[in-house]
Amino acid sequence: MNALTNLIHLCVIAVTLLPVSSSSGFLPPYEQPMRFVGKHWSEDAGDQAITATATLHELGKGDFGTAMELRITTSSPSRRIEPLQWVLTPEGALYDVWFGEENADLKKWMSGTSKPDFSLADVRIPARDAESDELKKPTDESVTSSEESWLYTMGLTSISIRLNPNRDVVRYASLHEGNSNFSTFVFQKDIGLVRIARGSGAHRDGWELDRVFVPSEKVAATADVSQLFAALPIEAMPNLGSLAMLVNPVERKKLLQQPTTPPQGVRDVRVDLKNGYLSISSATDGEGDVLESALWKRKNGARLLAVHVKHWTAGPEATSDVRLFEFKNGEFRVATFTDLPLPEPRDFFSKPDEQNNSGPFIAGDWKLPQSGTAIVIRPELEDDEDMLDGVKCAADQAIELRWNGTKFSRITIPRAKKLH
Repeated sequence: MNALTNLIHLCVIAVTLLPVSSSSGFLPPYEQPMRFVGKHWSEDAGDQAITATATLHELGKGDFGTAMELRITTSSPSRRIEPLQWVLTPEGALYDVWFGEENADLKKWMSGTSKPDFSLADVRIPARDAESDELKKPTDESVTSSEESWLYTMGLTSISIRLNPNRDVVRYASLHEGNSNFSTFVFQKDIGLVRIARGSGAHRDGWELDRVFVPSEKVAATADVSQLFAALPIEAMPNLGSLAMLVNPVERKKLLQQPTTPPQGVRDVRVDLKNGYLSISSATDGEGDVLESALWKRKNGARLLAVHVKHWTAGPEATSDVRLFEFKNGEFRVATFTDLPLPEPRDFFSKPDEQNNSGPFIAGDWKLPQSGTAIVIRPELEDDEDMLDGVKCAADQAIELRWNGTKFSRITIPRAKKLH
């Protein structure tokens, strides 16, 4: 399963995770500080930019699973954020819960005198109006709702998050119909938690935080694509497959300083500073990997850096990971889920009804701009034929993410046979 399968399906609430002690890479290690930037808003005090540090703590274990608490400390004492409380079940489901006043409910769960009722976190699938893009209540009379537990969410869903080791990205996104309370948690494999947001009362009060990383070495605000790519820290890098030697920033810097003499395992290196583009391909036969990186400059001086990894075989190429970072104030902010208008499966179909022909997922072939500024995403089909996994597929559109100097916008274009 490749990256656009993951990226275009960001609102999945049921996705498969291994226990936190495993190497699945979604949940961060306990008590390891993570840095975030974002904003806090309230009806009384207005908006305020904040920085924050979050740490995950284990509170206890029982037959129900592992109880955890994400504690968040902000740069502004007046903008306090309550801890997030989660349960990771033995089956790998992650529930967003509340342990009660002074953790009274959790104490009962751990003593065995009561069991957690996860049904209160039940999130059901709403219908979606294809024309207005609005969510509609289900018509199934067996589905009940209440102002305490009814949540709307966009995308396939179940009663929990399931963190899937075969998927790069999982996202929990919910909206309470009665009071407009919302929650968003985004996990990225090998990075952990990359975005968290919560609010109430139609955005009257709330906060949002995005993960940030310190560069591996100091770089100037005017750094070019090769300098920024070389400065990405190890913990921010995607799975590079056969180019794994480039996870180390020292090796990246050495390669980009001497691109004509690549190390063993690297075949071709292209660096185009004028157009803000670079590519590196592995020296392998039969299958391998190609890494691309591209740079966009914002009018306010910030830079956006995309990193794209594509795995190739004798068959079709397949995007395996896409990450976007904003470089501002000397650090990298994970911007994939805030600054890229990521497509959904239905965006590849001019006729929404045709999507059922290909199942719930459409793989994507991303192409970063070698010249110009637009990103193109086309459906990944077999040998450029209208087939997907051996099934006739009616995906007849591609996606173009257009840049205006400040942000990307998403439009649909006819599916081209080739990308250049």
